[in-house]
Amino acid sequence: MTTLAVAFRGVFDWRAGIEMALIALRRAVDAGVTIDAEFAGDGPERERLLYTIHDLGLEDVVRVVAADAGEPRPGGVLLHPALRAGDLTPLRRALARGTKVVASDLPETRALLRDGGDLRLVPPRDVIALADALIALAGATSSGESSR
Repeated sequence: MTTLAVAFRGVFDWRAGIEMALIALRRAVDAGVTIDAEFAGDGPERERLLYTIHDLGLEDVVRVVAADAGEPRPGGVLLHPALRAGDLTPLRRALARGTKVVASDLPETRALLRDGGDLRLVPPRDVIALADALIALAGATSSGESSR
């Protein structure tokens, strides 16, 4: 199976949905998806993020890197499971580059739909829908569709 490259860009804060993102990654891995995730950022909950990665057994799946890590890898998926929109610049850049984006269905993210690109919206706080979106993208990638 193809490895699904997943990226998170933003502030490590509960409002960014980082814990839900990690739980969704765990569910996707448990469903057989091979994931290589990179979380780039900083913030008040960086240490909590590291402990949660350990608690969920995701040390071989998730790397935490500096906030200035740059753009997500081409062909990957940008994850934005926020409870509030915050800075949408990473989403706009990703969509402009043709990167798939999975984001919380918030008014601000829904407005990005009109800009085009591959944006999949899931209900906020819905870990199962978030995981299902990743699983579906991994299936599309392994069946020969472009993962961009």
